[in-house]
Amino acid sequence: MSICLIDDDDWFRDMFCQYMVDCFHGIDITSELPDDWKKGRNAGEAGEYRECDLYIFGGAGPEYLPEDPDDGILEKSLFLCCREDEISEARKRFPNINMIYKFISATKLVEHINSMISTHRREGKVRPVSSRFLVISVTSSAGGMGKTSVSLMISRLLQQKKSRSVLIVSTSLLCSMRKYFPVESVQKQRTLNEYIYHLFAEDRPERSLTSYMIRDRFGVSSFYTEREINELASLDDGEMARFVESLEASREYDIVIFDLDNSNDKVTGTIASKSDFLIVLSPPESEGEDMTEYWISNIVKNSGGRHGEIVRITNMEGYAGGGILFYEEGEEYTGSRKEKMSIPYDPHSFYRAEGMKQISMTGAFAAAVDRIIEEVMLFV
Repeated sequence: MSICLIDDDDWFRDMFCQYMVDCFHGIDITSELPDDWKKGRNAGEAGEYRECDLYIFGGAGPEYLPEDPDDGILEKSLFLCCREDEISEARKRFPNINMIYKFISATKLVEHINSMISTHRREGKVRPVSSRFLVISVTSSAGGMGKTSVSLMISRLLQQKKSRSVLIVSTSLLCSMRKYFPVESVQKQRTLNEYIYHLFAEDRPERSLTSYMIRDRFGVSSFYTEREINELASLDDGEMARFVESLEASREYDIVIFDLDNSNDKVTGTIASKSDFLIVLSPPESEGEDMTEYWISNIVKNSGGRHGEIVRITNMEGYAGGGILFYEEGEEYTGSRKEKMSIPYDPHSFYRAEGMKQISMTGAFAAAVDRIIEEVMLFV
């Protein structure tokens, strides 16, 4: 994949290229002066644009475009404007522009580039460096669809196979996550409730995040709760955004997995807007199709269109088919099927041992989740 920055500020172009090289591997990062780009001086033939997968126009944004740009250029371009009036004028001139922003942060810029990278997932050409903070969320339109099991399996596989430090967080009121974590020997452990209190008291609890954690035998971390009542369920959307930001600010974990509840409100939308991947588990029955598509559309609405890549996966007993769906930013969700993928029912993968719920890491369930990671989350 190739990215080209077009800007007339030498310092900005130099800093941008250095930052992108630090964030990504396997991407061709280049920059050009606007006049050189317009006239195709660095392209194969005079008068042609250098062919790239993503163009980023800095500073004056669409002002760097020719009067009548090709629609293909607009579709794969991201524009950075200095003022609100420039954005309004650009939208009048070029109504087909999708990605246009004012003073976008470096972190947000990386998120948008990752959205473009996802279109190249099948080639496996692009992988950001392992230090990048990622958020993966798992939800479904109904209870009992296996959100916790899938969340936990993804966490363990990433922790073990990818050598990533993983935190799993449940937002359900009745949190069942601790059933998979040994807590009998925990003494004077800091709790999730304390973390939330100190967070909104501006005490910066993220600086000692690991002191609130318990771990399973695979190394995955989870917040310790004294009761099976989850305090996160009481947060509003603004508070949840602050909570997610604190996890990233701690720099303790590479990946956070959110095991979401069955609500589909502004809080869900906020988490979706912070997520790189949102996995939606779907029932196998054909009558569940409309409900799942409505569920996804509502998440998109509540996220304000700022969600990461949405992946739909079938997960129910005895169903051999199924579907995996992708929802890219800027696209209208249509429910079109791209590739069949499902998690098969495997009762032998679930059992109890040593008084705890257990999930086999070698059964058919684990193998199916592992395939999802390998084929969908290529840059995790």
